[in-house]
Amino acid sequence: MKGEEPQPSEQVLSRLLAETPKEIRSVSGGANNRVWEVKTLERKYLLKEYFRSPVDSRDRFASEKAFYTHAQSKVPGKIPLVQGWDPESAGSNKSPVKILRRRRHVIL
Repeated sequence: MKGEEPQPSEQVLSRLLAETPKEIRSVSGGANNRVWEVKTLERKYLLKEYFRSPVDSRDRFASEKAFYTHAQSKVPGKIPLVQGWDPESAGSNKSPVKILRRRRHVIL
């Protein structure tokens, strides 16, 4: 049986959010990344902790950040709003993280 996934630290969340998290739950579907839904009194967010492996030198965080920057410049308001990027988080394995503000409908 798979153990409980460690949650992101309050230190990481306080750097990325101006609100206090009220609920944090693991979300499936992140492939080899860890994903959580973070609820505050005002909003819902998705937090993604990027996979790192000593045998894979690809910088997935930098690639995705570059994509979001490009996509936002081409279709502003049509992609999820990135609340924050943290390239050196204090997560379970010091992996980079990003947090997105959840929207009801996103049209690309």
